[in-house]
Amino acid sequence: MTGPMQGDRTTPSGEQVEVQRIYIREPAVDDSIDLRQVWDAAWADKWIIVAITAVCFVASVAYALLATPIYRAEVLLAPVSDNPMESSLARFGGLANLAGISLGTGDDKHAMAVLRSKALVEDFIREEKLMPVLFADEPEQMHKSLSGGETPLDIRDGVSKFDRVVRSISEDNKTGLIKLSVQWTDAEVAADWARKLVAKANDQIRQRSIQESEQRLKYLNEQLAKASFIELREAISRVIESEVKSMMLAQVQTEYAFKVIDPAVVPKYRAAPRRTLIVLAATFVGVLLGVALAVLRRNSAFVSSGRR
Repeated sequence: MTGPMQGDRTTPSGEQVEVQRIYIREPAVDDSIDLRQVWDAAWADKWIIVAITAVCFVASVAYALLATPIYRAEVLLAPVSDNPMESSLARFGGLANLAGISLGTGDDKHAMAVLRSKALVEDFIREEKLMPVLFADEPEQMHKSLSGGETPLDIRDGVSKFDRVVRSISEDNKTGLIKLSVQWTDAEVAADWARKLVAKANDQIRQRSIQESEQRLKYLNEQLAKASFIELREAISRVIESEVKSMMLAQVQTEYAFKVIDPAVVPKYRAAPRRTLIVLAATFVGVLLGVALAVLRRNSAFVSSGRR
């Protein structure tokens, strides 16, 4: 937009001269994207777009075919809320308190904490001798570990990798069901590890409960020997009898804390890589790169011609 502005100015000689001022506003720059220009640029350099897309497509297909397949084995679990130890304490906890005896009560969250714990993974790795298996793709680091190098791998690295790559646990808050997943390059190994992890978690919780029960029985027998009142001795005897029965049942109950609802089976199909998704995504990226390059080439040519 231009607009003249007129005014009078007095010269040194006293004459008045009419002055005209003109203001010029710079045209606004249009930053919007013209789809027509994009289409023209893409059509002009269509062979470049085709070439880049083809390269991305071939590379994605090669990666999808050559990448190491990952299989996922899953176990569906239900927490056992009425194990024999907790049932015993629920029935005779009040009676034991009247007798002046403090008995611990079971914690529903304890079993889940054990299943998620690093201690469980550490024991599992040691028993199964999994350090060379977990770090088979890092032979140099593993060799340093075995030979005592400067940066040796230890069990902490194995636990960290197992938690990041192999094991995952999810819990449904509505149903209370727990899903333990194990991912590995071998389908049979993944299913075997999933089954063994659940069995080991059950065994650890069961053994710990049995040890605690033995400690309680020892304490109860000591209190029974000291008790002088008949009522107190009868109360302690009932608790001891129930504790012994519960401990005997726990010794033969394999699914002590977690009941397997859906056992782990050898997966038939890979969980990763997802070949179709990889190829489609790479092809789409190739098209975008080709169009972007075509538009940049067109803009560069336009700027060069404008300067000339």
